[in-house]
Amino acid sequence: MQSARFAGTGSQDAGTYPAAPVTLLVPAAPGGGWDSTGRSLQQVITEAKLTDQPVEVVNREGGGGATGLAQLTGQYQGDPNTLMLGGLVMVGALLQADSPLKVTDATTIATLTSETEAFVVRKDSPFTSIQQVVEQYAADPTSVIFGGGSAGGSDHIAAGSC
Repeated sequence: MQSARFAGTGSQDAGTYPAAPVTLLVPAAPGGGWDSTGRSLQQVITEAKLTDQPVEVVNREGGGGATGLAQLTGQYQGDPNTLMLGGLVMVGALLQADSPLKVTDATTIATLTSETEAFVVRKDSPFTSIQQVVEQYAADPTSVIFGGGSAGGSDHIAAGSC
């Protein structure tokens, strides 16, 4: 088996990275989107034999990703064998919690997924455009109800943009 080849891995030689087990830090509970992505990544790395090292998924739920980010930038700071998944929900959660942590405290090395937002209404809704929703919301915020994912997440941010 051949080791994966990565540049910029600190004290480790790029030709032998990783020289120790890899931890995929998932800043969420098991079963969600980030967890599924992390476990899929673990499976691909293992099945494609991208490294001889074991790859472990570690869940650190809490704070919309803030708990995991704190662990990455604290306990695992400078550890090239610990990688973390994240997403847009973390940006909103950190802002909403007025956290001293920022997504920029870590370095993004790859984009694995993206998030698309869509506003949908019931078939019998009086709204036929987002402009109508925005105008109604501006006139009477209590007359429009939004649903979606986590507080601080992309759904919440999109609805807050109205």
